[in-house]
Amino acid sequence: MAAASIGLLGSELAFIEIQVANPGIDLKKPAWRRCDFAWTTFERIRVDTRNGRRRKRRFCQSRKQWQSFAHIPGGKKLT
Repeated sequence: MAAASIGLLGSELAFIEIQVANPGIDLKKPAWRRCDFAWTTFERIRVDTRNGRRRKRRFCQSRKQWQSFAHIPGGKKLT
């Protein structure tokens, strides 16, 4: 869907620039629906659901002893 949006936006901007470069000429805007980059199907953008079995992060004793740089002498120089 993002690729389709980017393609459509680029085409719209290019058409506007062509109109500005050619004042007084009546240009017809192309039918964007006929271009492959300007549309997509729901099946292509649908996201799969997550698996019910997910890993849980266990407690680690070393993470308990973590200390920020603000509490270490000279730690402010590291940030």
